Amino acid sequence: MRMEKQDISWTILILCYSTAIEEERRRVTTDLLLITTTSEQKDQTIIISSAEPISFINNNNYLLLSFIFIICLSYLLSFMSIISQHNSLPTPIPSPPRAHSPTITTTTAPSIPTLKQNPLDSNEKKKFTLLSPRLSTTQKLNHYIRIFLKFLKELDGRDKTIKFFQYLFKILLYYKLVPSKTWSPMVSHFSMTRKLLRVGLFMGPMRELGFSNPNLMKSCFLLNEVGNTLADDIFCFYKMGLVNSSLGKKAEFIAIYCWFAGILHDLHENVQSLKELRYQQNVDMVTLNEKIFTTQISIVKLIMDGVFCGCDIWQPSFSSGVQAWSGFFSGSISGYKLWRKIAASTA
Repeated sequence: MRMEKQDISWTILILCYSTAIEEERRRVTTDLLLITTTSEQKDQTIIISSAEPISFINNNNYLLLSFIFIICLSYLLSFMSIISQHNSLPTPIPSPPRAHSPTITTTTAPSIPTLKQNPLDSNEKKKFTLLSPRLSTTQKLNHYIRIFLKFLKELDGRDKTIKFFQYLFKILLYYKLVPSKTWSPMVSHFSMTRKLLRVGLFMGPMRELGFSNPNLMKSCFLLNEVGNTLADDIFCFYKMGLVNSSLGKKAEFIAIYCWFAGILHDLHENVQSLKELRYQQNVDMVTLNEKIFTTQISIVKLIMDGVFCGCDIWQPSFSSGVQAWSGFFSGSISGYKLWRKIAASTA
């Protein structure tokens, strides 16, 4: 029960599209009810508009929840199958018997006692068979804990972990599965924490721009990255109350458009590299497939970022639900990429 790699992007886009359609349907239904009740009886407008819930308990939303649950379960099973294939040990192949020549005589070395010559009794066999799987499970658990600790030590790892929970709770708040009064402030704190973690990142592209002597095209993209990260820092200071609102709103505007330009550039680069990888020959197929898969999930992640940033630019009526889902999938995919990178270096 494993999803194909090329179906991941379609699944995510279908989820975002269904969320947008659901919100638009509820908005249109509410507007029609308000118009109808106003024309028939003016006194019943307030009653019907308040009685029209944006309630989560109906058949359509139960169907959407079931669909979301099935998708999440399939991704979990797919991820577990990848892990089990990655950690499964090959079964030992018995060595073929030696051919005995009748004409050649050889001197035999003294025999060494083996397990067959000294068989284990029944109690020792039971202990051996019980302890070996337990030892294997302990080793796997220790391996995953070491990867997780390295993941949290990375600045990007902490950022993606917070992003995952931030947009997970945004989805729950959007569907009114958790009380807004309790969890909405926590989501705002998550967002502010991530902004603080990224403060000062503009020095990376600025150093590369000043010391690596890039060409004109590379310099333009580095300047765009500097503008994006620096504007993000100014907007963070505005949220902290250190910068006035005029400068903060201008910084937000610059950061959004610079980020969108960077997404388009990265998406073009990944698509070109994917084309080149598919035409490569005389290379190790395992390494090639690994690079192709990494490039594919990078493209899906950039598409999710583009959907999120596009909602910030054009601000459609369904942006809250689509941004919740696209941010969730973007954080999950980027965290998964970092996990694979750390796991490869730890193995």
